[in-house]
Amino acid sequence: MYVDAHTHLDHYSADEIKEVLAQIAHMPCKTWAVSMDLESWETTQRLTKGEPNILPTFGIHPWNAHTYAHRLDELDQATAESDHIGEIGLDFYWVKEKERWPKQEVVLDYFLKRAAEQNKIVNLHTKGAEELILAKLQQHKIQRAIIHWYSGDITTFDALVSYGCYFTFGVELQSNELIQACAKRCPADRLLTETDGPGGLEWLTGERAFPKHISNVVDLIGALRGRRSVEIRQVLCGNFSTLTDD
Repeated sequence: MYVDAHTHLDHYSADEIKEVLAQIAHMPCKTWAVSMDLESWETTQRLTKGEPNILPTFGIHPWNAHTYAHRLDELDQATAESDHIGEIGLDFYWVKEKERWPKQEVVLDYFLKRAAEQNKIVNLHTKGAEELILAKLQQHKIQRAIIHWYSGDITTFDALVSYGCYFTFGVELQSNELIQACAKRCPADRLLTETDGPGGLEWLTGERAFPKHISNVVDLIGALRGRRSVEIRQVLCGNFSTLTDD
């Protein structure tokens, strides 16, 4: 069993999704399929119906948050229907329009409040706003949080670890020394893996990411931590099951 704790199934083409679902079933791979807005949530629900290894979740990505900041009531039903919440968060790095940053915070606060009330896990994008994300997790008393593709400083990483966050490590492990350091430093019981498919690998190499690419991520983590890949897989599956009560 493998774990892909952050992927975008709605971003695959009709031909690609057939192969993706086949790989998830064959590996097999426990998969967290995030959404970025209401439309992608509908698509993700449809694609994952009857797929026992896939956990679909609703969220508004920070890149889209500015369009929902004044329409929060439209998010209530989907938020209540979703077992957990993601992808949500803040992005003060890729989003250059600073006037959109406060709107990201409005939407994030909405979701964190609901997550606390409904006892749900949150799957978080934190680029360029890592310290503020930690402050908001503390403010809302969020007890279960996944930090997706962390690339902030080590000091904030350690603070997030101390708070109890989980971390997904993915395809950039091969080339990013900071992420490698975090993967070595992360407590074993907080480790998770991700593809951020299909775009995560494509952004780095031009190749579309598929569930099968998780095996390479597992090997990289094993090499960094001096553990066999089969041991890493067991740890990852245990962590995912513990986190999701699966």
